[in-house]
Formats: sequence, structure tokens, C-alpha cells
Amino acid sequence: MSKKLILAALMISASAEHCFGDILFDQSFSSGQTLTTYFNATPTRDQFNSIATSGTGTVASIVNDDLRFDRTLGANAGGFTRLALNNSGNFDAVKGTFTFNATGTAAATTAAVLWLGSGLSTANSGPLNANVHSRIGFNFTVGGFQVRDIGTGTNSTIFTSAQTFSWFVNNSGASLLYDAPDSTIASLANDQWDIWSGGVRLLNGSATTASQSITDVKFLVSSGTGTIDFDSFQLESITAVPEPTSLTLLGIAGCMGLAARYRCHKSKKFATA
Repeated sequence: MSKKLILAALMISASAEHCFGDILFDQSFSSGQTLTTYFNATPTRDQFNSIATSGTGTVASIVNDDLRFDRTLGANAGGFTRLALNNSGNFDAVKGTFTFNATGTAAATTAAVLWLGSGLSTANSGPLNANVHSRIGFNFTVGGFQVRDIGTGTNSTIFTSAQTFSWFVNNSGASLLYDAPDSTIASLANDQWDIWSGGVRLLNGSATTASQSITDVKFLVSSGTGTIDFDSFQLESITAVPEPTSLTLLGIAGCMGLAARYRCHKSKKFATA
């Protein structure tokens, strides 16, 4: 193989981590719309199946272009559910981005949870762990919130204002690379997840049930007291990309395929001239 071909393969391998798939869900809320705009029993791509509460102690509304949940002391639960993301099947890896803010009136551990899995329901209760691939929690603090790795009980620093989070979840069967929010290339092991706030990686966690697939997303606040705001919620599938050694081999194979295709095209061109 020529040096030029090897160099081209390395260039392909260096850029291959930028492989992303479909937008599975994308919703930025507008205060000009009512709550019922955003959910339907047979949803479009950017609607939930359900946004609901289990009683008057928790109120869901659209406020200042955010989806808001207000929960009072000793009150009910509330949240959203989207089943069959993009009306499609399982995804190898998923990137979730969203803006989140919470203001607690008292400290509460794991006041709310965001789940990815399959076989989830629209009920105002949390799913069984057997149906969950990955999950992240949110603690209420006095005047703010923390992100929580529920499996290990590890908490992030306390936030007192809205944050933009990026959640990378790998269910591909192998380690993969992704474009991290800090403009580096990060590695993520199979059945692991990373959660970032801006350009800072907050936590790295393990899948709750590694054998579970990813088709559904669910959020629920069911403990503590406070106000939660969601905005700019997007889920995107990630095409699994192997670690660098295998990636280079794939790049070389791809270049060889391109070269063969070029030779074939050239031969056909001269044959028909």
C-alpha cells in the first residue's frame, strides 16, 4: 500500500469520530403554546406521549419558554414520557442535550430522575430497573440542585442557575469515541455514560441494566419540594465508532474500497469510450 493511501486512511480515522445518526427527539418549548401542544397519544417526532401529574400537589406548565414542574411538600409526582423515539428501534448510542434548572426549598436526594430504556410507561411512577439501560438523578438543594449518579451515590457540585447538559450513553457493544463539549475527543466504554455541564465532565457512570435496549425516555420528579425547568431537549443517535487502532484499520479498508471503486469506474469509462 502506498504512503499516500496510508496517510489518507489516517485522515479518515482522525475524522471518523464525527459520525452521528438521526435526531430522535427535538423540542424547545414556547410560552406561546399550551401544555397540550407538546404531547399526544400518537406523537409526532417532537412530541411526548405524556406530560402529566398524579395530583394537584405537582403542577406542569409552560413558563418562560420552559417546561416547568412545581412540586409542593408531601405532594404528588409529575413528568414526561416519550416511547419509541423517532418511531424507530433500538439505538447503539445516544447523545442527549438539554437545559435544566431546579430551585429547591429543602434538600432532597434523588428528587427527580431521567431514564433511558425500553418498555417504559406513561404512569406517574418510576420504571423497574430491569427496563432501564441508564439513568441520572437530580437532587434538590436549598436554592439549587445537583446531578447524581444513582448507582454509586456520587453527586456533582451544586448549581444555582440553569445549565446546559450533554449526556452520552453507550449501548453499542464496544468502546466508542465522541466529540466532547470541551472540543476534545473522548472515549466511552460499552454500557457506560458521561454527563457534562458545558465543557466540564461531571460524572461517569455505568448502565443500570446492561442488557437493556434504548427506545424510550422518561423523566419524573417525585420527591422533595421545588421547581424544575426543562428546555432545548434533544436526543440524537450516535453511530458507534471503535477505538483508534481498529479505527485506523477501518480507515485503511475504506480507502482501499474507494481506490478499487475508482479503478473500476476508470476501467468502465475507458471501455465505453
